[in-house]
Amino acid sequence: MILRASFALIALACPAGAEVSLLSMEFSADAFVVMFDEPIDAEKVPDLNGKDAIAIRLGPSAAESFAAFTKRHVGEEAIIRICGQEVSRPVLRGPIEGGSFLISGDLAEDAERWLHFLDARSCDQAQGS
Repeated sequence: MILRASFALIALACPAGAEVSLLSMEFSADAFVVMFDEPIDAEKVPDLNGKDAIAIRLGPSAAESFAAFTKRHVGEEAIIRICGQEVSRPVLRGPIEGGSFLISGDLAEDAERWLHFLDARSCDQAQGS
């Protein structure tokens, strides 16, 4: 699975055992997270194969911070989590710039569910699943 578009997240330290974040991208012990009060726009879109994917968009300051973060992790496998649950494991092919990214893969059955959590800014129901 490959990230096909640009990606941006608000950079916050995410120590082990920390509070669950709304959205995160993790590389071994290094992570960027979006907490519940951070701006995020998410929508279901078709990926290049016509399957459901989630397009995420954030603001320019987040994009700039995340571009620097991803530059350090080119060639590594990332774990993308929504509400603490893994949704994708892409390999980062290059630094991600521009403020948006696409989560694709085996989301077809769960895309609406993940969008619900992102739109509601709440992971309460996700924690029990």
